Amino acid sequence: MPKKVSKPTPPKAASRLPDKVPEARCCFTIAEFCARNGGMSKASYYNMKKKGLAPAELRPTGISSGIVLITEEAEHDWRIKMAALSAAVEAEGVAKREAQRIEREERKARSRKTGDDAQDVGA
Repeated sequence: MPKKVSKPTPPKAASRLPDKVPEARCCFTIAEFCARNGGMSKASYYNMKKKGLAPAELRPTGISSGIVLITEEAEHDWRIKMAALSAAVEAEGVAKREAQRIEREERKARSRKTGDDAQDVGA
């Protein structure tokens, strides 16, 4: 009689994320939210939460299991907030680079002027 071949079990980390994330639901678990938003890890989610950057959470009353849900509206608001934050960070970077460019030009102008003054003294 042939040996029965068993299927390999998936790693535990992969089993925590749902295979298929429903698209038309009003609420999602943290794992589903992470899967829907670029497959971020739950650790990244909790790091964002510590910084105040996570979406609003819903904790249904009467459920003792500590389930945390994120509504579609909270997810939408979070995406807008992240887009605005990204734009602000980019604008800050552009402004910083421009300030550095101006500072370099001013230093060059000062060094040229100092060099011109030194030539005037030597003449």
